Amino acid sequence: MRRIKEVLRLRVALGDNVSAIAAGARVARSSVRKYLKRAAAAGIDAAAAENLTDDVLEAALFPAQPLPGDRAEPDWAAIDLDLRRNRHVTLKLVWMEYKAAHPDGFGLTQFKHHYAQWRKEARLGLSMHQTHRQVRRAFGGAERHAHGCNGRASLRSFALVPPQAAQRR
Repeated sequence: MRRIKEVLRLRVALGDNVSAIAAGARVARSSVRKYLKRAAAAGIDAAAAENLTDDVLEAALFPAQPLPGDRAEPDWAAIDLDLRRNRHVTLKLVWMEYKAAHPDGFGLTQFKHHYAQWRKEARLGLSMHQTHRQVRRAFGGAERHAHGCNGRASLRSFALVPPQAAQRR
């Protein structure tokens, strides 16, 4: 639980000494500064904080942030079509255009995440899994021969034989 009331009470008792307030409330100095700054912005002092419950005080100092759903959702189908049409268009370029139009929109990482989720839901980028059977190459003695006068050996022909047939030989 945050010790906001204790920080505000110690502010009255100790003055502006942030280190002493932090030691007395057993919180970090940065937290003391943050609590005092938010309390000053909300117009709450130690006397007003004593009359408030912890939940009301916390709600006054730390208002709820807007939900991610409030951001402008881009047209993922048009973005996907644009990416497929031109190979020089990247997802980062599309995001930069989106961010210029919607400054409070998604950051790059969230933009990429939501695009990947859309592709997954739209079932784009699926590929068929193919299994390949193991095949051994069997070489007979006649396939190797000297090639010309330089003495290098070459392979003229080879046969693809399934593993079961190669073991029977």
